[in-house]
Amino acid sequence: MSDIATRVNTWIDENWDMSMTLREWWSRLATAGYSQPTWPAALGGCDASGATARIISETLGTRGVIAAPTGMGPHMAAPMIMKHGTDAQKAELIKIATGEQHWCQLFSEPEAGSDLASVRCKAVRDGEEYIINGQKVWNSGADAADRGLLLARTDFEAQKHAGVSFILIDMLQPGVEVRPLVTMNGSAHFCEVFLTDARARANELMGTEGGGWAVATTVLGLERKMAASGSARGALTVNGGPKGGNLDRTVGELFEIAKEKAKEKPQAMISSSRVLIKHAQKAGVNTDPVLRDDLVKYYIRSEVYRLTNLRARHTGGSGPEASIAKIALSGMARHSRDLGMSILGAGGMLVGNDSASGGALQYAALSTGGVSIGGGTDEIQKNVIGERALGLPKEPS
Repeated sequence: MSDIATRVNTWIDENWDMSMTLREWWSRLATAGYSQPTWPAALGGCDASGATARIISETLGTRGVIAAPTGMGPHMAAPMIMKHGTDAQKAELIKIATGEQHWCQLFSEPEAGSDLASVRCKAVRDGEEYIINGQKVWNSGADAADRGLLLARTDFEAQKHAGVSFILIDMLQPGVEVRPLVTMNGSAHFCEVFLTDARARANELMGTEGGGWAVATTVLGLERKMAASGSARGALTVNGGPKGGNLDRTVGELFEIAKEKAKEKPQAMISSSRVLIKHAQKAGVNTDPVLRDDLVKYYIRSEVYRLTNLRARHTGGSGPEASIAKIALSGMARHSRDLGMSILGAGGMLVGNDSASGGALQYAALSTGGVSIGGGTDEIQKNVIGERALGLPKEPS
């Protein structure tokens, strides 16, 4: 065990208590610098390297405690603010490290998906505020968020990239309506958001008015990195922010809630090779030579993805390496789907806890499309690789 892991284990022994609230646990993590280790010490980190941060995260996972705040706040909003924000905006990042804020991304619109520069959501300056009107869609977790990363048009006369601004917005105000979108796997991971005379302070503009595309590009790179990565195995991840209702629950209560939720619905969007092998044995098809060969190929693919993801993290995660990892994850999801259906046979046509595999493989199969689309489609990732890694010309618009 490394000195870092030993130090973190000792700290957990001294600070972990099932009767404390989540708010207190996350506050202790931030004070110790273990919430977001690569961040500055004043913001909940300890100026750690990426390698050290992974050891800290993995140690927390090994001990089975609640993970540090995760999601779009730590992985997208905070790094973007560190790069583009003012000192006052950066000082607020401690609220992300302690889980007091929970963020979502407000980019895509019904007529602006892959071509984000075509956004029509309008932000008009009114004194020290912007008045915002428009619709956003496919917004992951917007129903649980109290803060939003908004891409809006502030100049309808300028060329499309030049007329876009990037604004931080309060999701709890009356002018913001969030509607969950139920997808075919039965989950409501995505939402649509309607903005009607919503307001944002002018000092929450990121960068300059009309200069939002550069900020959005940063966030899209961070999104690819987040989509390709995952939480440390063994750690329980929990939503923060005021809408989540978890901050003042005890950590023991949150573990009980997680156990009950696990009984209600399978949650894994991609089945691991171990899970697939277990279901193949249960179905009595694990001796089939074709299936055995495919399971071995899937295990190899899983290991290649794991190593590719480590490489993406090592290089900072916002370049072509992250896109390669994201494409590898999409390929894994499709392979997992096909294997699961091969194992279940006709039983794969039924869903629910009382169906074959308890519905786990069916849930993963129905989630495949979301894995491929979330964080940027495979086609977008291939464009990034072609242009940034191979130096190919941009795709004609």
